[in-house]
Amino acid sequence: MKKYLQIAIDGPAGAGKSDISKRLAEKLGILYLYTGVMYRALTYVCLLKKIDVTNEDKVVKCFTELSMELLPVFTNGRPWVRVFLNGQKNKCY
Repeated sequence: MKKYLQIAIDGPAGAGKSDISKRLAEKLGILYLYTGVMYRALTYVCLLKKIDVTNEDKVVKCFTELSMELLPVFTNGRPWVRVFLNGQKNKCY
């Protein structure tokens, strides 16, 4: 199994974490994983299933039943993450 370099940047909203992360990943030639994609994918599934996203118990239940794979792909030499929900290709981020 191939291992990937992982760098986490933490800080308050609006501090520029995403901008710095993208630039760092590009400079190092590594995959940039925008973790917001995981939250958006879960929200997408909840909306499809007409689950009230303010109902924590139902959202957690939906999440535990969800199979989510984030797979690195390279397009034109640029790394992206392809999201698969329950085995179905969703969108390239």
